[in-house]
Amino acid sequence: IIEKEDFDILFYPDLTMSTHAQRLAMAKLAKVQATSHGHPITSGIPKEIMDYYISWEAAELEYATAANHYTEELVLLPKETVHQYYSPKSDGTRSLVNGEFYSHIKRTYGTFSDNDIPEDGNWYT
Repeated sequence: IIEKEDFDILFYPDLTMSTHAQRLAMAKLAKVQATSHGHPITSGIPKEIMDYYISWEAAELEYATAANHYTEELVLLPKETVHQYYSPKSDGTRSLVNGEFYSHIKRTYGTFSDNDIPEDGNWYT
């Protein structure tokens, strides 16, 4: 169905979280295909299939070095441009949303054992 549309460009925001998206991307369903960093890592798909990887200059090594880490041609958005909006929710000691301090929160870390999973339970990795 997608191939019949004869797209000039097909952009995949992320290819690392879905094997379905990965398989679609390997089918070369458009004249030009590009991906970006839902997760900052190459798709691993040969450049003849996935033409471009779009990243942010401030998140990469020097271009010549960074480009060697991608199978696609690396295209960088300028580092002076913020390409993802981030609004802090904490100043490190309290919430900027409701003003509540974090000093009362205690973190505990444990380990799992076979007894932690019920016989009729499921374990997902």
